[in-house]
Formats: sequence, structure tokens, C-alpha cells
Amino acid sequence: ATKPGEAVFVVGSAPEIGAWDPSKAVPCLTSAKVFPNWTSQTVTLPAKTGNIEFKVLVQAADGKKPASARWEGGPNRCLTIPQGKGGLVQLSASCSWGLPEVMYRTKMDGATVGGGQGLPPA
Repeated sequence: ATKPGEAVFVVGSAPEIGAWDPSKAVPCLTSAKVFPNWTSQTVTLPAKTGNIEFKVLVQAADGKKPASARWEGGPNRCLTIPQGKGGLVQLSASCSWGLPEVMYRTKMDGATVGGGQGLPPA
């Protein structure tokens, strides 16, 4: 749970999502309608990024106290970035603290694609 003055972020292996540095983490947003699901701001990644690993963390909303960040437990989350013809992919990810499922939306080569990873079988 977040406390007043705190926010949820994602941070991970790619430089565009902080390179594991909480002070460079990407902020996430939620609403009463989708809580406890959090969605990252859209980031732009090279289309040849491949797999990226990331975790969810809670820290001061201004990011000024990265040493006090609370990291999500368990294994790193992983997303495979689609390979496109162009040079860049826009990505946003949605997930809930402590649950392995990750929904994502990408925009590349003029098309928007959504999907999920780590989802339980239907």
C-alpha cells in the first residue's frame, strides 16, 4: 500500500525504464475503476530490445529518496518487446503488486498491439 507522498513506479533492465536505478524509475497511474492495477507511463524503446526485466516499487512520489524504495518481492517480471520494421516501439505495461500477470500495449509501425504475459490459462 502507498502512503501519502508515495507513488508506484516500474524500474528495470533497459535504460529507458531506469536501468535498475529507482531514481530513474517510470511512474505508474491507477484509478478507482482499475485499482489495484497500475499502468506505467508510455516509454519508447528500440525495436530490437528483446526481453526486458522489471519490478514494481513504491517510493517517494518525487523520486528523491531512492534508497528508501520498497521493492516488490519475487522474481523479476519479464516482457518481450515485439520486433518491428521501424527503429522504435512505444510501450506501456499494466500490473498489480505481487501478481505475475502483466498486460501491455505497444505501438509500432503505425499499429497498436496489446497482449499479456504471465496470465493463467483460460
